[in-house]
Amino acid sequence: MPQPDNPAEIHKEAYARYVNGDYMAARLLWARGREAARVLGDKAAMFSAGTWEAGARRIAGDMKGALRLLFELLSDVPAEATDYAHWNARRECFVIQLSVWPELEILHRLLADLQSLAGRIPHPAADLPYLEARIFYYRGRWEESLRGNAQGWHLHDGAGFTKSGCPNVAICCCLRLGRRKEAGDWIQHLGESGRDNAWGLRDIRQSAARAALFDGNLEALANCRFEPSETSGVGARVELRLRDAATDSIHDPADPLHPARKLTFYRREQEVHDRYDRLLTLVDYRLACLRFTAALPAVDDLYYHPPEALRSRLVPADPVKFQKQLRSFDFSWHLLMRLAKRLDGLMQCDWRTREAEERARRCAAIVAVCKLPKPKTPKTKKRSRKG
Repeated sequence: MPQPDNPAEIHKEAYARYVNGDYMAARLLWARGREAARVLGDKAAMFSAGTWEAGARRIAGDMKGALRLLFELLSDVPAEATDYAHWNARRECFVIQLSVWPELEILHRLLADLQSLAGRIPHPAADLPYLEARIFYYRGRWEESLRGNAQGWHLHDGAGFTKSGCPNVAICCCLRLGRRKEAGDWIQHLGESGRDNAWGLRDIRQSAARAALFDGNLEALANCRFEPSETSGVGARVELRLRDAATDSIHDPADPLHPARKLTFYRREQEVHDRYDRLLTLVDYRLACLRFTAALPAVDDLYYHPPEALRSRLVPADPVKFQKQLRSFDFSWHLLMRLAKRLDGLMQCDWRTREAEERARRCAAIVAVCKLPKPKTPKTKKRSRKG
C-alpha cells in the first residue's frame, strides 16, 4: 500500500485504477493524494492531483462536483504547477461544458481560450483537433468530425486524450455517413489502440456491435451481447434485432425478463448527450414492442438499413396491449423530442429533432397498417324532464 504522505505513489495507484475503469476508487485516491500534497506543502502536486480527480469525477458522472473542484483549482493556479496540469484543468472545463450545457458560443469561446493557451505552453498534440471534432460530431456534421478525428489520430503523441477515442468517434461518423468499408478500417485502428484501458475495450465491443447492426449480420450480433448490468444502449439494440422474425413469447421485448428491457433502463444523466442516446434507445425499444405485438419482424432503428417493409393490413393479437404500448411510446417520444429540441437549439443544428420526428413517422406507419377495434362509445341515459 502506498504511504499516505507520498503523492507520487498515490497517483500511480490511482492511475492504475483509472485505466481499469474503477473511476470512483481513482477519484478517492486522487483526493487522498491532494490532501497528502497539501500536508507536505507541495502546491504543484496538489494542483495536479486535483485536475486528475476532477477528470475521474466527470467520467463517473459527477459533473457538478468536478466543476466545483476545477473552479477551486483555477482560482489560484500555483506558479509551480506543470504546464500539463494547467492544460488538463482547462481541457476538463471544456469537456464538462460540452457535456452539461453545450451552448455553441460558449464552446467556441472556451476552445479559443485553449488555442491561445496552446500557443504559450506545451500541450498534447491531438487534443485540439479532437475537441473540435467533438463539437462537429454533436452538431451532426459527421464529415468535419471525421476529418478532425483522423487528424487527431495521426497527431497523437501519447499524451492527453486516449488515442482510441479518435477511431471510436470516427466509426460512428462513418456509419452515419453510410461508409461501411471506411468504418471497418477505423475498427482495425481501434483494435490497435484500445486494448490497454477499460474504455478502449468497451469501445471495441460497442463498435463491433454497431457494425453488425449496420450489416444486419445476426451471426455477428450473437457474439456482441452485453451483460444486463452494463445498461448499454447498443447492447439493447443487439438484443432487439436478434429476435428477427420470431413471434414466440420468449422473444417479446415487453417481457420483464427480456434482456433488452434491462439494458434500456433509463436514468437522468448529467451528461446530456448520453441522456439523449438513452432516451432514443428507450423510444426504439417502445417501437420494438409495438412491432412484436403486431407480429412484425424486428428492425434496427439506429441505422434502419434497409428500411422497414410493412404489410398492407395487420391485426394485432392483443389490441389492448398494443394500445397500452402505443401510449408508452407517446410518453417516451415526447421526452425525447423535448430534449432533442433543447440540444439542437444550444448547438445550432436540427439533426436530433429530425431523428425524433422520424421515429414518430415509423410509429404512425405501424399504426396505419394495424386494424384496431374502434373504442366503444358509452351510452348515455336520457334524462326525463320534470314538470
